[in-house]
Order: sequence, then C-alpha cells, then structure tokens
Amino acid sequence: MSEEGVERRLTTILATDVVGYSRLMGADEARTLAVLKADRKVLIDPKAAQYGGRTVKLMGDAADRPSLGEGFLIGNVTQL
Repeated sequence: MSEEGVERRLTTILATDVVGYSRLMGADEARTLAVLKADRKVLIDPKAAQYGGRTVKLMGDAADRPSLGEGFLIGNVTQL
C-alpha cells in the first residue's frame, strides 16, 4: 500500500476524572452537570485551544492533544 496522501501524526490523549462524581450526581444531578459544563467551558476548553488541542468526546472527557508536552500543560493548568 502506498503511503502517498497519508498524513501520520502523534497525539496525546488526556483523560480527566471528577473526584466524588457519583456522590455529586446522587446529591444533585442537574447542578453537578451544570457545574461540570461551566468548568469545561471556562477552564478546559480555552486551555485546550491555547495549546492546539480539541475535545473529541465528552462522555469521559477524552481529548486529543498535539503532543505529550501540550497534553501535560493542559492537564496541569486545568487541575482543579
């Protein structure tokens, strides 16, 4: 198979986790989801864009990053 026209690139997957997620959802599902959405919009999405990343899946908050270093920076600066 010819590799002509095939773009290869390395990427980094950054996965986030919410401590106490089940407890928070059990206590107030609507508020928990609203807070998570607001935090993602204010904290995570701008940093991802700043470092050239993008969110590819919201369930589980998986995102691809252009490099390991940029993935680390986004994770580090958005740590709550």
